[in-house]
Amino acid sequence: MKKSTRALFVSAFVMPGLAQVQMGHKIRGLIFMFATAGLLISICINAVTIALEKLMPIASRGVMPDPVFIYKTVQESLYSSGSPWVTWALWGLLGFWLISIVDAAILGHKLDKAMSESESVTS
Repeated sequence: MKKSTRALFVSAFVMPGLAQVQMGHKIRGLIFMFATAGLLISICINAVTIALEKLMPIASRGVMPDPVFIYKTVQESLYSSGSPWVTWALWGLLGFWLISIVDAAILGHKLDKAMSESESVTS
């Protein structure tokens, strides 16, 4: 498999930035990885905070809500909270993911081209 194809799949389906690290661009890859991880963590923290705010009054009454109710409450709270932070974090996550895929494909294509040129010179 060509490096460009493998890099595209690794960045798209495993972890943004991992392909860059594998191809030797460690700083660039780590930037993508830390940005993605930071945005994912912030989204999760926000979701847990909203869930606790909604569910603590119910739990204080001594009633334990079922998991389906918890899921629906958190989902509705996230989408209807109007929190600009969640919106920006989701768009940022999508942006870093897409940029990482394109960057990995370009880096892989350059490496493929360099390898084919070196093979043609040695032949």
